[in-house]
Amino acid sequence: MAVRFTPRGTGMSFSYIGIEFACLFRLLGSEVHLVHRGPRLLSAFDHECSEFLMEQMQVEGVHLHMNTTIERIEAETRQ
Repeated sequence: MAVRFTPRGTGMSFSYIGIEFACLFRLLGSEVHLVHRGPRLLSAFDHECSEFLMEQMQVEGVHLHMNTTIERIEAETRQ
């Protein structure tokens, strides 16, 4: 079975399961952007663990956009 992955992906509002998927897609070669309203991911978890996770995700190439609110999503015109 062949599986195709999109080369880019953006996700919003992440629980720990969503973060696992974001890391998985990044390890499979996708460009991943996480957009989050707050200052850190997994705010219900220990602060040091959350900070460590965010640092490691950035080292692995995940783009984190913290303190960001999405106002609209527009389709990109392909030429």
